[in-house]
Amino acid sequence: MFPKGYKSIAIMILLTLSLLWATIILPSSVVGLDPEFVSVSFDPVDPSFEDEINITVEFNNNDETITQIQIQICHNGSCDLPVDMTDLGDGESFFYNIPHGGFGELGNDVFCYFHLFVTHSNGFFIYPVDMESHELNITITRMASKIMLSATPDALTVFPNETITVTGKVVDDLQVNVSGANVNITVAGEEIENSTTTDEFGDFEISTLIPLDGTYVLNLTVDSDGMMAYEEWDVTVNSWPLPFLSISGEVTFNEEDRPRGETGNVFYSGSTITLTYRVSNTGTGSAFNVTGVLNISTEEEEILVDIGNMTPSPTQRYEGQIELNTSSSGNITVEIMVDWDQMAPEDQKLNYTPYFIDIGIVDPPTWEDHTVLVEMFTQTTCVPCVEVEEVLERLNEGGDLDFELIMYVFDDQASQLKANELGVTSTPDVFFDHTYDRYTGGGTIEELEAIMRSRIENASARDTPPLSITFVEKGEDMTVSLELGSIYSEQVSGIFQVYSIEIHSNMRNQQGIPIANRFHGAVDGADVNGMNPGSVRNLTAPMPDEGKGYIAVLFSPDGSVLQSASYLPALEKDLYMTEDSELIRLTSPASSEVNITLERFQFEDEVFSNVDLSISAVDLPVNWTLDLDGKEITAEGNSFQFTTDNTQKEILPSTRVRFFQDLSIDLNVPEREDGTYSFKILVNVSGVVYKHTVVVIATTTEEPVLPPEITDIYLEGVGQKLYVYVEADNVPEDGMVYVRILPCFEGENAACGIPVTLLLIEQTDGRYRTSVTGVDLTIYTHLTYNGWIEENNVRLVGSAEKKEKIDDLVDISVIGNDDPEKGDNTLIFMISAAVLLVIFIIGVFLFIILKRNQAQHEASEQVQRSEEEGSGIETLEEEPEDEGSIEEGSSTGEEHVLEEDVEPDEEVEGSIGSSPLEEPDIPDEESERPTEEVVSVQPPSEQPSKV
Repeated sequence: MFPKGYKSIAIMILLTLSLLWATIILPSSVVGLDPEFVSVSFDPVDPSFEDEINITVEFNNNDETITQIQIQICHNGSCDLPVDMTDLGDGESFFYNIPHGGFGELGNDVFCYFHLFVTHSNGFFIYPVDMESHELNITITRMASKIMLSATPDALTVFPNETITVTGKVVDDLQVNVSGANVNITVAGEEIENSTTTDEFGDFEISTLIPLDGTYVLNLTVDSDGMMAYEEWDVTVNSWPLPFLSISGEVTFNEEDRPRGETGNVFYSGSTITLTYRVSNTGTGSAFNVTGVLNISTEEEEILVDIGNMTPSPTQRYEGQIELNTSSSGNITVEIMVDWDQMAPEDQKLNYTPYFIDIGIVDPPTWEDHTVLVEMFTQTTCVPCVEVEEVLERLNEGGDLDFELIMYVFDDQASQLKANELGVTSTPDVFFDHTYDRYTGGGTIEELEAIMRSRIENASARDTPPLSITFVEKGEDMTVSLELGSIYSEQVSGIFQVYSIEIHSNMRNQQGIPIANRFHGAVDGADVNGMNPGSVRNLTAPMPDEGKGYIAVLFSPDGSVLQSASYLPALEKDLYMTEDSELIRLTSPASSEVNITLERFQFEDEVFSNVDLSISAVDLPVNWTLDLDGKEITAEGNSFQFTTDNTQKEILPSTRVRFFQDLSIDLNVPEREDGTYSFKILVNVSGVVYKHTVVVIATTTEEPVLPPEITDIYLEGVGQKLYVYVEADNVPEDGMVYVRILPCFEGENAACGIPVTLLLIEQTDGRYRTSVTGVDLTIYTHLTYNGWIEENNVRLVGSAEKKEKIDDLVDISVIGNDDPEKGDNTLIFMISAAVLLVIFIIGVFLFIILKRNQAQHEASEQVQRSEEEGSGIETLEEEPEDEGSIEEGSSTGEEHVLEEDVEPDEEVEGSIGSSPLEEPDIPDEESERPTEEVVSVQPPSEQPSKV
């Protein structure tokens, strides 16, 4: 295939390319062997805390240069930072010294283990590989630093020359018995001495005697290995054995009988307080006819107790009890004394200390359990919130539980701020005493009632200070007072806050039921720092508006509630009406209907009394009229009645009963009215006024005015994106299309997240769209949504509410499915592809060069043969048929085929001019001539001679 001389070049090029490929694919360098750990040694082998410890390690470096070794020392559950070791000079042995006291002076034996961080010329490694390994270790033992003596003489009052025996034990500070220690006993100022040594258990017994009466100091000294311990006692030597009586006592009681925070002997009146007293004889002589004398300040006479005889004994004692009278408050002082007879003269009677105790009796507190604060976070579109609202309102109206209720509605900005304060991200979410307890999620009415009742009762039973909150009306203002009971024994701190709530709110939940006790905002507040018992703190607030009330709360520093109270004016809510706006388009003159629905909500299905109401109109254009049941509605108003007979009834899923009546009010617009008009219809029920705003666009043209309409609303998933669509007709030029989306989790502990409101953009005529943002689709199961059309902030028309399962819309499994653990091979693939491309290009280039050189070589040989044939030399017949000639013959055969197609008379283009007798001289230019330039070769006999 390749001509001579080119095969070796091709092989070298291929080898070079292979080496280039291996260099890229294989690791960039061949890593030699890491140095090999050989041994570790410690000097001393069994070190103590007193020793300086030398650590030496040896490695076989395996022809690698060790540039650094750091040692990390681990003990007592932690590891120190690595420190450098010192090279001994051979590059394989390193040492490090731990100074004396390097592990402290106290504590038990220390188990140490080590890690070596080895840096060498070709890399880095840690020995042992397992950082939890204890392969390299040593134990440092602690040596005793002192001895401790415990000793007791058998008597401190003796007769002259009576033996005093001291028994004891000697241990060191490692709690090891010290044997062979020298024990010496002396009497201060006297030449009295005795010695002994401790036995194998560190025990000893040593005796001495004192010959004369008096008071002496008995000294006991112990020494061992330079460590010493000392003890001394006062000893009395009497000619007569004397009794010595002592009295002690204690008070027993129930902890509930002592005021909260009290640590002394102060108890509530009526408590059961028992005084136990004990009399013992620790002298040398017996006491006869011992009598106890009890003086109690609340008793008229002394109480005498016959104790009897008491012989000298450290264990014998008399024990008596007396129950104190705590029926009234005051102080009780108890004094206990003793009297006795003895063998010794009375003038040698030893003095003793009487026993005294003072006890205070106070009246018990009169406060009850504090009022719990219940706070619920809800929203108007939350499905599982309805049952929780229902249960809390029922319990609040029931009266058997003492709690205040605040409803935070997410639709209000003030409530959203409160939600941020408590970290609320979904509803329903209920807090009991603020941060004390919390319940998240929904449930059935029965389940929720048991849960809420239990949580409220549990919070109510908390031990809180005797605080009271009162509301006092003062003209146009109201004073809110916080008082701490004087019986309390500590100061109280916290935050005192007053909130405004709407008692009967008209804001509706998902089932259209009004949400009671709706939060409106904070009215006043103050920090309470170190409030003393019996003191009062006041806040001032304006008198609440119609339909509103106050809830006052004292929060403790930890965020829980210490006390709450409410000011809720009596307000019987008879009727509700949705405050709304309505747009009417008509061609004047015309008549239209304005629809208003009056509602009443009850927990029970029972007959109610008739409700009187008044309906009036404000800003009604001149000559326009409103009529209801034949009565004209004017600015002064007309009276109507809401009765059981003219209402409809609906049993709601939350077990409430709804009574409602639809009022169709006739609107009459006179002729030639052209323009935009607005007026209000007011419904007054028991002092509460509802407003219904009507906007009328009137025209005099004959073209019908078509009202806006939402024909369809739906969600559509595209890949990982979710879009909401609204199809609408007759949207005004200034009209805006909105959608509200509420994410909810359905199932056990159902809850809803924060709703989002989206503005849609028109895509085509009547078709609006936007992407769903602000909703985490991975943590909820369903989306509830509805749309509406607005113009100039007036809602013109709305759609029915829809609910869809998120899994049916988008593939949740691929949303945010980036696996950080999974490696990114993109770079490797790109490098490999680039290398392959380079090799391919080089290979193609090499193939072209070789092919061209081969063609030039064959052309050169053909020219040479042509000249030889012209000289009468048959080179082809004389060539041996080896492997190389076979290949060349193949090429020649191809040339013969070309020769057969050449006419004999044709001239050769670019003929070769050389003598048959001369060696053909082929210049370099001819060797590089492309193969396609040789067209044909004339036979030698036909070629003209050019000598």
